[in-house]
Amino acid sequence: QPDQSVAPNTINQVVVSSAEDSGVGTLRECLENLQEGTVITFDPAVFPVNKPATIRLQTPLPVIEARYVSIDASNAGVILDGSGLSEGYGIQARASHFTVLGLQVYHFPQTGIEVESDYCKIGGDRSIGTGPVGQGNVSSGNGLYGIRVSGWYGVVSGNMTGVDLSGQKAMPNIDGIFVSDWAFHVTVGGKNPGEANVISGNQSINIDSWGDQIRIFGNLIGVDVTGTKAVKPDTWTNVVMEYGVTNCVLGGTTPEERNIISGANTAFVFSDPNSYQCAVIGNYIGTDITGTKAIPND
Repeated sequence: QPDQSVAPNTINQVVVSSAEDSGVGTLRECLENLQEGTVITFDPAVFPVNKPATIRLQTPLPVIEARYVSIDASNAGVILDGSGLSEGYGIQARASHFTVLGLQVYHFPQTGIEVESDYCKIGGDRSIGTGPVGQGNVSSGNGLYGIRVSGWYGVVSGNMTGVDLSGQKAMPNIDGIFVSDWAFHVTVGGKNPGEANVISGNQSINIDSWGDQIRIFGNLIGVDVTGTKAVKPDTWTNVVMEYGVTNCVLGGTTPEERNIISGANTAFVFSDPNSYQCAVIGNYIGTDITGTKAIPND
C-alpha cells in the first residue's frame, strides 16, 4: 500500500555535543525537545570515530513519538550503555519514518533497539559512513532482544546483533532480531554486502519472525562477519518463523539474496498449524559463505 503521509517542509538539524547522561547538548535533551522532522547527529570531536564515547544512562531515554526523526551516528563513535539501568530499552520509537544509524547499544535490561511503527529503518549499509559500523548498528548483550521491529514496510539492514563490534565474538542477547506479529512487509537484510545483518551469537534464537510477508535475505546468520566460522554453536535455533506466519520468504533466487544459515543447534523452524505459503530458497545451510566448507548446524 502506498505511503499516505506527508513529510515536513523543513528539517530540524540537532547536534549532540555532550556524552553526559543529561543536560545541555546531550542526546536526552534532544529527545526531550524533539520535533517532527528532526535529524540528530553527533559531534565527532566529542564522539571520535577511532575512540567511541560512551553515554552511560542512569534512566531510560524518552520514547520517540515524533514522525520523520533520524538518529544518525554513522560518522561518529557513539556507545549507549544501559548497564546502570534496572529496566528499560536503549532506543524505543513509536512514530513512523524513524531511522537509526551507527549506534552501538549494549547491556540494556530489555531490548536494545525497538521500533513500533511504519516505514522505519534500523540500520543501512555498513560500508557507508566513517563510523565504526557505518550506517549499521550494533545491539548486543541486552536482556531480551537486540532488535525488535513492528509495523508496515520496515527495513532492518547492516546491523550486528549478538556479537561485539568486531563481528566475530559472541555478545549474546536472549534473541537477536524479533519481527513481531504486528509486522507486515518487513525486509531484513539487503542485496549489497554492507546491508547484510550479522545475526549470530545469541542465546536462544538468532532471528524469530511472527510477521506476515516478511523477506529475510542476504544475511549472515549464526556465523561471523566474514562468514567463515560459527560464533556460538550452542545457540538453540538460527531462524524461527512461527505464530501463524504467511507468505514469508527466507532467501531468494539470486546469489545476492542468499542467507548463510550455519553454526547453531538447528538451522530453521517453521511452526504452528496456521503458518502457510512460506519458502526457504537459495540459501547456504551448514556451510561457510563460499558454500565449500562445513560449518554444521547440529
